[in-house]
Amino acid sequence: MTEEIQGIVKKTIFSSKDGRFCVFLIEEKESGKTVTVSLNSELPYIGQHVLLRGCWFKHPRFGLQFKAQQMQAFVPEKSEEIRKYLSSGVIAGIGPAMADKIVDFFGDKTLKIFENNIDALLDVPGIGPKSLKKIKKRRNHVKNQDQRPRGAPRRQRCADPAFSALSGKVQNDPVSGPVLCSADHPV
Repeated sequence: MTEEIQGIVKKTIFSSKDGRFCVFLIEEKESGKTVTVSLNSELPYIGQHVLLRGCWFKHPRFGLQFKAQQMQAFVPEKSEEIRKYLSSGVIAGIGPAMADKIVDFFGDKTLKIFENNIDALLDVPGIGPKSLKKIKKRRNHVKNQDQRPRGAPRRQRCADPAFSALSGKVQNDPVSGPVLCSADHPV
């Protein structure tokens, strides 16, 4: 059975050059614990809320991780989360300094401004018509991406009797090898 976890992306650990595999840390919503996640898809943005479906496994070198088979990304709602999200480079033309200015100006309503009245960004010192045009273009691309689930749509079967003594199921992953799926963390 596939498990779901939800949280906020905190740090990038690894991202392949071709964008087909990544490892990152999230702060899990329910427990507040930091969880290492691997995903066969493009990397989410720092500060982005994600819902992940998959199972737990013990990587032989890096320890317990959540092997996400699917990810759905959501935009953040609180000012500090929005600040991190915008600072991550998710929208071309907005770096950490500009993100600070925008969030300081609009607060928790920042992303609602992006959605409903993006021209209001012209009121923020340092944003002119040229910057606004660039931000609008990139924002539309991000908006389309955030609404679709990412990752492998198929569920991989657990198989490898060598780990049956661990009272769990094992899944062979082509990237990371055997994946332990216990009763606490089923496939």
